[in-house]
Order: sequence, then C-alpha cells, then structure tokens
Amino acid sequence: MLKALFLTAALLAPATLQAKAAKSPPDAGKVVSRAVDKFIRPGYARFHGDMAMLKTAIDDLCTTPGPSAFAEVREDFAAAVASWSAIGIIRIGPIAERDRLARIVSSPRSQVSATGEVKMAIAHGDKALTDVKTLAASNPALQGLTALEYVLYGEGAKDLRGSGGSFRCHYGAAIAENVQTIAVNVQEAWDDPKGFHAIWTSPGPQNPIYRDRKEMLAGLVAQFSEALRLAQDTLPADQSADGKADGVSAVPFGLSHNTLQSLAAELDGMRLLFESSKVGALLKPGDRWIADTISFEFRNAHDALAALISSGEKPPAAAERRKAIDHINGIIGRLSDLFTAKLARALDVVAGTAALERG
Repeated sequence: MLKALFLTAALLAPATLQAKAAKSPPDAGKVVSRAVDKFIRPGYARFHGDMAMLKTAIDDLCTTPGPSAFAEVREDFAAAVASWSAIGIIRIGPIAERDRLARIVSSPRSQVSATGEVKMAIAHGDKALTDVKTLAASNPALQGLTALEYVLYGEGAKDLRGSGGSFRCHYGAAIAENVQTIAVNVQEAWDDPKGFHAIWTSPGPQNPIYRDRKEMLAGLVAQFSEALRLAQDTLPADQSADGKADGVSAVPFGLSHNTLQSLAAELDGMRLLFESSKVGALLKPGDRWIADTISFEFRNAHDALAALISSGEKPPAAAERRKAIDHINGIIGRLSDLFTAKLARALDVVAGTAALERG
C-alpha cells in the first residue's frame, strides 16, 4: 500500500473563477500549456498504466485464486486509487464529457447508495455485468473504482481467494477494463491537437469557452480551488478510522482504508501541478510570498499525512488522531485561502460561477 502513497499526476474540477477585464500576463499561455504537457498528459498515462496492471492482476486471480494473488490485486488497487486521486483533481475537458467522471468514481454524496447498488448486483449475480460493453452502458454506480472497491473489500470479498468468488472476480475484471478504457479515451482526447487542449490554450472571441487569456488562466486557478474545496470534505466528520457506517464507507475509499492515501495523492497532485505549470512565476515580485507559502503548506500537508499513514500498524490514540486530522484540515483550509483569495486576487481573477459554467 505504501508504494501507492504519493503517486501524483493530474488536474481536476471544472473552472470556478471568473476573469476580470485587465490584460493577461504574457506568460499565461505557457503556464496552461505546461499544466497540460507536464501534468495532465503524464498523469493520465500513469493512471492508464496502473489500471492495466490492476486488470492483469485480477485476471490472474480469476484464473488461479489464492491469498497471494488476492493480496496482489489489493496492492494494485491501492496504486490505481493513488494515481487516479492525483489526476482526478482536473475536472474540466474530456473527463467532464460522456459522464466519464461518474463512471470512474462516485461522488461523496452518492457513495453509500452507489455501494448499496453494487452489493445488490453481486447478490443477484447478473452475468451481464461481466461483459465490459454491457457494463459500460449500465448504471455508472456499477462500473467504476467505487464499485471495484466493494468487490475487493466489501462483504464476501474473501471469497475471491477461492473458487466461490468466480462471478465476483469476473465482474471486478470487467470494471477494471472499463475504467482502463475510460482512462485511455481521456488520454487520447487530451492528446488530440484539435481537442480541449487547443480550446484551453487558444482563447479568443470565437472560442466557445475561453474568450481571453485571463479566462484561460482563471480556468487553471479554479482547478486548485475546487480540488481543495472537495479535499476539505474528505476526512470523516466524526474523525473515526474511516467514517464507516454499517460496513459501508461514507468517505472516499474508506472501505479499503485508502482514504488518507487518496488525500495525500490529491495534495501531492496539486503540488505537482502548481510546480510544473509555474503559475507562481506570474506573480509580481511583491506577491511572490504567496507562491512560497503555498509550497511550504504543500510540504506540511505531505509530511503530516505521511506521519499519520505510517502510524497505521500502531494507530495513535483517538485524541492524538483527532489532533492530527485537525492539523491536516487546517493546512487544507489555509491552502484553500491562498489559492481562492490571495493567488486569485494577485493574478487579477476572482471567484465566481461563470468560469465554472464555461469549464
């Protein structure tokens, strides 16, 4: 599981910033291009690769069930969760089309109900769900990483170690192939020279989304703001182990105990996006402290989460854990303020709904 700890690579959420009318900094286009070339494209390549490894591991498990094969599948699942969590911070462009995001992971609000549907599907043993084409056309709740988590960790998952888990295993293999296909499609769409990459980096009056370079830059800053907003809801409100209720996790990847690893990958993904795009270089000399402080807080978040995750075999007392989680939430809150208020203001973009709708 530790090998998946801080995999990074991706960009997320629909744009949530509205640009003001002032002239754009001259390097804004290069910043967005670097975000795509150095973060989004490599991130989806990594996610695609991890899903391919997971699919192979599940196929091996279905062919030769056993404890070691089962453990390998779970380890590869953790790696795929980490690579998705990193790239999943980008929610504009191809991932926002054809219901792809919902087909990869259920939203926090729908996670419990989605898991219930997967549980029912397994109980009914509908063999149609083992066919990837049929699965891809089914309810999104049945075909993504959230569904696969229940297959591998939910009630009855240990049947996968023996012959009694045949249907469950082949259903899991279909899910893995389906998610791998979505990852490939998104990766190819970002590589398309006439696709969303061209739209995002070529603003103008005829552009259907970005009218000028300020709106283009606002779309990038929005990815951080939205990702941090979602991250603030990641850790369980009651600060219990993984926010489980009735055997079903109420937080992202809590059933597999990958919640903290997923959050760590998200924050590391944001750090990588911030550093690789060099958006901080657009700041005026008097505002460069904002970029320095953002980098400092990302390091704080990495260290705090690494310490909490590494204590897994010797979990801290409830009070100590609560203090650690409060500390992490505090860092996320400060990062949110740095991006949404201070960085946005310094770059002359302001929070609003127009860019979200455009993205």
